Amino acid sequence: MGLWGAAQAIAFGLGGFIGTAGVDLMRFFFADPALSYAVVFAAEAFLFLLAAGLALRVKGMMAAKGAGESVSRPSPAMPAKAPSVPLFSMEGS
Repeated sequence: MGLWGAAQAIAFGLGGFIGTAGVDLMRFFFADPALSYAVVFAAEAFLFLLAAGLALRVKGMMAAKGAGESVSRPSPAMPAKAPSVPLFSMEGS
């Protein structure tokens, strides 16, 4: 199976479980099942947008590296430092 296959299988299983648990939790708060599903769907959509933003940051870092700019990577012996660049920028919108 490999490491990536196992990670994908675990993520798929956890996603289904957490989605189901989320719907059950929302049904506790809202009597309408459609509203419960809508709230969980909206939360999943937000998480997708967050993941897409992270992917764009990685793509930008890789493009900067290809353009000759240095992209600093932490040494395996040193802990990674959190980036100071905001995930989403409201400038220009």
